[in-house]
Amino acid sequence: MAEDASLGDFASEPSEDESDDETAERGDEPASVTVSTDDVEPATATYRVAATPEPCAECATETTRLWRDGERFVCGDCKDW
Repeated sequence: MAEDASLGDFASEPSEDESDDETAERGDEPASVTVSTDDVEPATATYRVAATPEPCAECATETTRLWRDGERFVCGDCKDW
């Protein structure tokens, strides 16, 4: 059985020709990015799985799998696809 290789066996050493300027030009350096969350709306659930059966808001059928239909959750049969 062959020996396991270490990660160092696969790492390449930078060549003597490669300068720090070339590395920066290629984008190997992590960029500083600022992200504003002020304009981000929270995600809206489109599907819900209940631990115990719940009634569909449209037909009252008991189900554990409910889909969002407007502001309410309904069974798959009542969902307006």
